[in-house]
Amino acid sequence: MNASSIPPGIPRTKATLDVVNAAKEAGFDDLLAQAELELIGCYLEGRNSGKALEAFSSTLTRLLYRPELYDFREISQLGRFFPAVIVSACHHPDVPLSLINHLLVGLEAFQETLAPTPAASDYLRHQVRLALGRSIADRTYLDHAIDRISPADSHSLQRAIDITQIEMAIGAHPEMALEVSWRMLTHEIPAAQKARLLRVMLPGLVAEKAWQVAWEAHLISYEYDRDSGRLTDLAEHFRFLAVTGMWRRLALVLERHLSLIRHAHDPWDLLCGIRGIVGALESLDLNGYGGYQLKVSLAGSSRFHELPALVRPTVREARDLLGEALSGLASRFDERNGTVEVSVSLGLLDFEPLPDGILLAGNEGDARFLARLLRARALLECDQGFDALLLLGGLEQTNFPSVSRLAPEIRMLTALARMQMSHDAADHLESRGEGSGDEAGEESREAS
Repeated sequence: MNASSIPPGIPRTKATLDVVNAAKEAGFDDLLAQAELELIGCYLEGRNSGKALEAFSSTLTRLLYRPELYDFREISQLGRFFPAVIVSACHHPDVPLSLINHLLVGLEAFQETLAPTPAASDYLRHQVRLALGRSIADRTYLDHAIDRISPADSHSLQRAIDITQIEMAIGAHPEMALEVSWRMLTHEIPAAQKARLLRVMLPGLVAEKAWQVAWEAHLISYEYDRDSGRLTDLAEHFRFLAVTGMWRRLALVLERHLSLIRHAHDPWDLLCGIRGIVGALESLDLNGYGGYQLKVSLAGSSRFHELPALVRPTVREARDLLGEALSGLASRFDERNGTVEVSVSLGLLDFEPLPDGILLAGNEGDARFLARLLRARALLECDQGFDALLLLGGLEQTNFPSVSRLAPEIRMLTALARMQMSHDAADHLESRGEGSGDEAGEESREAS
C-alpha cells in the first residue's frame, strides 16, 4: 500500500518509516529523499519533535551534499518545515546548540531558494531569540517590526506572522500596533488567531489605560484559550490579571489551570507557563493573599522537568515550590545557550492596578456578546460606521447577561456609527457639489 494514501496518524507514520528503512537498505536514494520528507511531516503532525528533528537533520545533510536528489517542489516543502523544526529544537534544552546552529546555517544557505518574506524572517528570529536567550544588543530590529506588518486582508498563514509583528512592536509602538490590530479585527479571522491577536493587544490596551476594552479582550481570548491547553497562552492571562490587580479572579483561574503543568506541550511551554504562574503567585503574596489555600492537588511529575507535588498548598508555598522548579528549568536552557538571559527574565511582574472607582462590565458568559461589541468598536476605529451599525442592530434585544449593564455603551456606539454615516454622507454631497460646480464653470468658459 502507498503510505501517502493512509490517513494521517500513527499507521501512516509507521508505513512511511518502513519505506524509509527499505529505501536505505536497497540504496534507492531518490525514494529515500522523498520518503524522509514525508516522514518529517508525519512526525510534526504527531508532535514528535525529537524524531522530526532527527529526520530533518538527515534530510538537510543529504540536501547539502546531494542537491540533485531534490527538485524545486521538494525544496519548497523542506522550507515549510524549517520554522517548525528550528523552533521545536530551540524549545528543547537537551538539543545541543551545535545542532541548532547547523540548522540555521542550512536555512541561510537556502535563503534565496526558499525566498521568505522579511516578516517571516522576523517571525522566526523572534521565536529563536526568545528560546536561545539572545542579548538586548540583538533586539534592535524589534523597533522596526511595525514597518513590516502586512495588510489586514492577507492569507491565514500571513496573519499569524502579522500578529507576531504586532507582538514585537507593541512594547515600543503601542499606538501604531493597536491601530493595525483594530484594522485586523474588522475582518473575519479564525478563532485561534483572533484569541492570539487579543492576547497580544492586552499590554498595549493596559498601557493606553483602556481598561474596559482590555477586560473584554481578556474574556474573549480566554474563552478560546482555556480549551487549548497551552500554558504559554494562559500565562498571558495570568499576567494581565496580576498586572491589573484582579486578585480573586486570578486565584480562580490559577486553580482552574495549575494541573496543566503536567501536560505541557514542550519544555519551553512549561517554562513560560510556570514563569507566568510564579509571577502571578508572587503578586498575590505581595498583596495579602500569601496564606490563601489553593484548591489544587497534584502529584509530582518528571515529563520534561522534575516538578513538585502540590497538595492544597498556600499561595506562598506554591510560589516557593514552583519557583525552585522554574529556576532549575531555566538553568538548563542557559547551560545549553551559554547565556544567563532566560534566568534573568524570571523577575517580578510590573504592577499597574485598576484606578479606584472603575467597574468592569461583563463575565465569562458574555464572551460571544462582547466579541460582537469589540468588533463594532474596531469598525468604528476604522471609519466603517455602516458596518458597525449593522453589527450593533438588535444587540440590545439579545439575552446576554451584560446587555442591561452595557446598554448605555451600545446606544453610544450606535449614535457614533450614525454620526459617522451622516458625516460621510455630507462629505459625499460636498464632493459632488464641488464636482458639479467645476463642470458648470467649464461649460460657461466654453460658451464664452
